[in-house]
Amino acid sequence: MRPRRSAFSVRKERLRVGRQRGVELLHVSNGRLAATLCPTRGLGIIEAQCDGVRLGWDSPVREIVHPRHVNLARDGGIGWLDGFNEFVVRCGLQNIGRPGWDDAPAGRTMLTLHGKIANLPARAVRVRRTRRELVASGRVTERTAAGGVLELASEFSCRAGARGFTLRETITNRGARPEEFSILYHINVGPPLLGRGAQFLAPIRAAAPMNARAARRMATLARYDDPRTGRPEDVFALRLRGDRRGRTLVALVNPAGTRAVSLAFSLRELPCLTLWKQLGGAGERYVTGLEPGTNYPQHRRVERRQGRLRLLAPGEVHRMTIDFRVHAGAAEIRRLRRRIATLQVPRARGQRPRFVRRRSAHTRSELDHQSSRRFMEFSMARRLFSSLSPLPTNPSCSNSRRSLSFCRSNSYVDSGSRSPRQTCTKAC
Repeated sequence: MRPRRSAFSVRKERLRVGRQRGVELLHVSNGRLAATLCPTRGLGIIEAQCDGVRLGWDSPVREIVHPRHVNLARDGGIGWLDGFNEFVVRCGLQNIGRPGWDDAPAGRTMLTLHGKIANLPARAVRVRRTRRELVASGRVTERTAAGGVLELASEFSCRAGARGFTLRETITNRGARPEEFSILYHINVGPPLLGRGAQFLAPIRAAAPMNARAARRMATLARYDDPRTGRPEDVFALRLRGDRRGRTLVALVNPAGTRAVSLAFSLRELPCLTLWKQLGGAGERYVTGLEPGTNYPQHRRVERRQGRLRLLAPGEVHRMTIDFRVHAGAAEIRRLRRRIATLQVPRARGQRPRFVRRRSAHTRSELDHQSSRRFMEFSMARRLFSSLSPLPTNPSCSNSRRSLSFCRSNSYVDSGSRSPRQTCTKAC
């Protein structure tokens, strides 16, 4: 039976009160999934609902704040947090990480937290419907301090009655010279999917902590606890495995194991995944972020040194596609787990998995080979970690000369010089 055109609905809304005044919203539905897009805030997705499952979180920022009330340069460049409450918010396009001065090839630039793209209005916003699909699209242009022009073209699409949607996006260099760019999708999930016993699933190739607290909690990377007041964040940098086409899959499963949300994307387009866990108490942020990106959310000069920043020639285009899906029922969750487990265990082309019941000599040699492979993967994780230390080693701090290269306080300020060195602000 063909889906009817009436399965789709579109409603526009303009907010008129407080710091929300002038914010435009676009409410779309396919009969099963409903989502709220915000053209005023870079076409971010405020929240979504599917079969009674809420995709979003309870931010301390209760309003949908108009960008005119967001001072990105506040308190050293962390004003981005004043409007942060979306389910899907983009970071970029110049910077996806920490604020601070950057000696870019085009000149010295002050970068603000997570960049500007989420606080720029979209233009050419259109919605089109066919018998089977609804598509909402728009464009956001970001101009760099040195005169560069980067354009993000976004397309949100969903099929009638589907339990998911797809984001297809491109970044185009509209300027006259090559431009560095980066993008990170800050995908934030809270209750009811998040809670004590919830589980993060991913085919992890290598993992590294990005702050000192996360270094002590590597063993519980995939598990979540109850809210606790004053608990600091944990941030992990992950390298994932994919299939032969480079596609990968990650998911968050609720504590009961009956509902989940999954993201499928290409490692050729978005090779890095950041896992953010902020499990604060009442009135604080209780949320996790599944964050695929072109690089990790460190300071841009660190990512440049590690060779992860990408360069777009004039007129060149970088494409990204992310498929979101909501899963319901124990049987579907089991299938989801099997799909991710299949990606976790790489196989040679055409080779079928074998089930060995007894340890023959061949089996023992195979186990030795697997142990060697695990050691190689551990070594790769060590190398990845060495490139992901958020605090460059401070020679004056004895604790920062440990293998983790962390200052115990994990607190620093930018010295303001052209050197990338950071200065510890506490006596360790």
